[in-house]
Amino acid sequence: MKLFVATCGVAVCAAAASTLRGVTTEEHKPFYHMEGSSRRNPICYETTYIDGNYESQGFVIGACDSKYSDDLGHETVEVCDGHSEVNIKDCTTQVIDIVVYKLGRDSDGVEDPHKPFYHLESALENVCYETTYIDAHYEENGFVIGACDESYDSVLAKDDEEVCDGHSEINEKNCPTSMIEIEVIKLGKATDDVEDPPHSPQYHLVAEMEAVCYETNYTDAHYEENGFVLGVCDESFNTIISKDTETICNGHSEENIRYCPDDTVNITIYKFGKATDDVEDPPHSPQYHLVAEME
Repeated sequence: MKLFVATCGVAVCAAAASTLRGVTTEEHKPFYHMEGSSRRNPICYETTYIDGNYESQGFVIGACDSKYSDDLGHETVEVCDGHSEVNIKDCTTQVIDIVVYKLGRDSDGVEDPHKPFYHLESALENVCYETTYIDAHYEENGFVIGACDESYDSVLAKDDEEVCDGHSEINEKNCPTSMIEIEVIKLGKATDDVEDPPHSPQYHLVAEMEAVCYETNYTDAHYEENGFVLGVCDESFNTIISKDTETICNGHSEENIRYCPDDTVNITIYKFGKATDDVEDPPHSPQYHLVAEME
């Protein structure tokens, strides 16, 4: 996914890129930022540009927190002013250059750098639990030393629990030591390399019986008949379940590709589900959806 920062002309953007991030530009425009959800590689994006699409993706006013002190680079992007979700070819206002800064956290900002991690994988749920706490009871339940595998790259929940130190199986009333607070992180797997073009209009379909939503940037009369409408899936559908690529007859998806009167195209359809309230998935580009009520 491409992100964007400061509204400006080419020359101004070049000058702005050389200045310190987080400082008001010479045009005195406020900064907006969005934090990514990766626990392993915490990052923050910063820009002086904002519109409804950026707000829907999670950008809020203010510069990135000072803990993001590692400059990972910046990118200059062309967007349709006021409508960044629109392809620049279809822009009805003006096309402008904006700059986006990508900031990371250095090692000094990592919490508990010397405590080893322990983890437990749940094959049935396809999730992994991670914590810095361990005792015999946790080991009996399957926790082993080491962090969760890198494939578990999406934070689903963070829970703070009180346990009896060294005896987590014992009730607080009968604890022979002291009660301590531990954090358990629940990690899931997101779809790899989800990098939709940020300007493609999207369509979506909600399958209410499955409590899922399908999202794609393709539409035709057949898709509309099936219920796909303009817009992205509701933000409550915050977990990517799958990403499928299909070959269809362009403009006539109901036709067999063998008898396609035009050319065939490959389209991508995302299937979104609902996770816990604490889900912090990265924002995705605007999409269209279809509700499969029969399913």
